[in-house]
Amino acid sequence: MEMVERVARSLCSADIGGNGTPFSDDEAPAWWRRYRYRYMKLAECAVRNMREPTVEMAQAGETLAANGGDPNEVWSEMVGVALGRMPNTGGGDAKKAD
Repeated sequence: MEMVERVARSLCSADIGGNGTPFSDDEAPAWWRRYRYRYMKLAECAVRNMREPTVEMAQAGETLAANGGDPNEVWSEMVGVALGRMPNTGGGDAKKAD
């Protein structure tokens, strides 16, 4: 499943009272089948706007990369910072910012 569709399914899940976890095709609610196009457009906008990181995201990514982080760790760290978690500089799990 492509990133835009994963985000769209997550938005739909959260919208109908779920926990935001993307659902499979077999679990697709009627709401998804009816409003799929709308959720896909919203998700496309969200993903497109993450194309350029914030200063804090870039700093966290640079720090982790300098400490030997692989690209998946760097991306995950940058998204974590966007979600409000404290940067993890390579020494354990990141903490939620206050």
